[in-house]
Amino acid sequence: MEGLTMRNVMHCEVCQDSGFEVVMEDGRPVAKYCACLPRRRTLYYLKKSGLEGVVERYRFDNFQTGEEFQRRMLELCRGFVEQDERRMLYLGGYTGAGKTHLGFAVCAHFLSRGRGVVYRSYQQLMNEMKSALNTDAYEDLLRDYGRADVLYIDDFMKYPPSAADIRHSFELINRRVMTDGVTVITSEQPLDTVIGYDEALGGRIRQQCGEFAFYVAPGPGRNWRLK
Repeated sequence: MEGLTMRNVMHCEVCQDSGFEVVMEDGRPVAKYCACLPRRRTLYYLKKSGLEGVVERYRFDNFQTGEEFQRRMLELCRGFVEQDERRMLYLGGYTGAGKTHLGFAVCAHFLSRGRGVVYRSYQQLMNEMKSALNTDAYEDLLRDYGRADVLYIDDFMKYPPSAADIRHSFELINRRVMTDGVTVITSEQPLDTVIGYDEALGGRIRQQCGEFAFYVAPGPGRNWRLK
């Protein structure tokens, strides 16, 4: 992910940072996209996502793979970004196992390819949606999060959800499915627990993930934050 930082943007002598260059065709000046534009678009999305410092630290190439479960989780995430059929990734399990690291690494991959990424913790999403309930802003939130090219939801259902949490979560996940955007979910809960909370919601996530759902079971030495 070398170079994916705002501080490494170089001044473009061709377009003077406008994103367009003027060329002569048949004796007339014609404006065309500059060759620097794809990189500028990537950096724009990086700054907008708020993940600039994060994607420098959390990458596929610096993920610890000392344990078999880590190697499998890394392989799964790399496989996810290399395919187009499945649009949802779910990483569940023990705290400190590297789920969020890989979630950010997946986002960094998509950012490097000029795709917009939105990151929110699950609690942030629930607070926003509950505050906007019964107002026009609620539909605005569903539209904006539903249309996001890539949406990363962190700490999904960390605590047992209320009926309102389940309702808002289903609305959001359903909107993601309808708009066909990429959704990355990390959680301490296995999908079976989410299904236990609400079968329709958990089943929809499992269906969309297919083989791209992973769970790290609790075990000695699996919290790498303590090492």
